[in-house]
Amino acid sequence: MDPVSRNLGIHRPWVGVWILVVVDVACGAAKRDVTTNRKTLLFQVWSYAHLPLYLCVAIVGVGVEHVISLPPGVHLHREDAWILTGAAAALMTTLTIIGFTSD
Repeated sequence: MDPVSRNLGIHRPWVGVWILVVVDVACGAAKRDVTTNRKTLLFQVWSYAHLPLYLCVAIVGVGVEHVISLPPGVHLHREDAWILTGAAAALMTTLTIIGFTSD
């Protein structure tokens, strides 16, 4: 596969993740009135959930780069595949948590 089509294929799913992050930032940037204990807890969860989000984005990015750099016919090691899959699952879970705790 040539590099151009490989890069286009890799970037297509990340456009969806980018749109979710931009929508989250656009909604999260609005003024939030934190007047009750429940809203305080939701705001803290929303705020602290961004650290795992950033870590997962970085880990998945490195994993995808590793997959791209493999020679043709070579597969990922089992441990690498688990790390990549776990980071992608954690990324989706973190995005869901951030979405649920947004106003």
